[in-house]
Amino acid sequence: MTSLHHNPSPPLTRSLLGKFFRFLRQPRYAPETGLMPRQILGNVMRLYSLAIALLIPIVIVIQILSSTVIKLDDNKFRDILQNMPLLGFVFLAVVFAPIFEESIFRLPLRYSPLNLSIALILVLSLAGPLFLGQAAPWILLSVLLGIILLSFCLGARLAQRTRTDHVHRWYARHLKGLIYGSAILFGLIHITNYHRGAWAFAPVLVLPQVTLGFFLAYIRLKYGFWWAVFTHALHNFIVTTPLLVLLLGSDQLQQQVLYQSKDVTLAPLDYGLLLVVLGAMVLGLTVTVLSVLKLFKDWQAEKRVLG
Repeated sequence: MTSLHHNPSPPLTRSLLGKFFRFLRQPRYAPETGLMPRQILGNVMRLYSLAIALLIPIVIVIQILSSTVIKLDDNKFRDILQNMPLLGFVFLAVVFAPIFEESIFRLPLRYSPLNLSIALILVLSLAGPLFLGQAAPWILLSVLLGIILLSFCLGARLAQRTRTDHVHRWYARHLKGLIYGSAILFGLIHITNYHRGAWAFAPVLVLPQVTLGFFLAYIRLKYGFWWAVFTHALHNFIVTTPLLVLLLGSDQLQQQVLYQSKDVTLAPLDYGLLLVVLGAMVLGLTVTVLSVLKLFKDWQAEKRVLG
């Protein structure tokens, strides 16, 4: 089989961190094969630990800016939490959003007419109502059905007229641009979490999502689409769970969580919930630090062996 690249291969990397760094510099289109699900899960969790370690200082900087310079308003999340049952919010954040967003940003990173069709359907389905505004429901439904039909027709046409190996070669040549582009777009779409007054600070505000996007791209291309969905869902679960736990407390605790109210009297149960959240955060941070240290230890040992 003819290789897609003719450049001399760099020394073989075996450490997970070495593979990830190499992916960022010179990504390869081929998936990683021969791994059992248990091994993949271990790699995914170690990579996610590294992602969390990178995200923590970024989020701290954003919080400092939000209290001093940007003056962010959390009304969007506040409105969602007030108008949606907790179980509905969990489903939206942990199930629907990961599948939907991964289908747009990571699924088409590996070519197939079906992958491109699904991504196109979802993108156009978002754009249709945006341009049509408050159109009648039957108009929106007709547009959506037309988008689905058109996307599958384009996918079928692409499958008939294009040699798959040629497309895979094109992907392999442009993979770095596709990965970096998808990560940046994934971040930019999350600027809608903020009100427009904060959009001037988009490069900082969406940096957590851009960073996570690189990890999700690696996991998607090396281990498969559903592993990326799993990682995305895990991240959303970890991010939203402390908030949801605190919302199980008294009305006073909810006022403090949602509106940052100062003069509130908390119930004994509220202090218990706060301790649970604090304990979980300390445990998670400890596991993250140990995992990241192990990643770097293995990487440094490999560098010494490779010279």
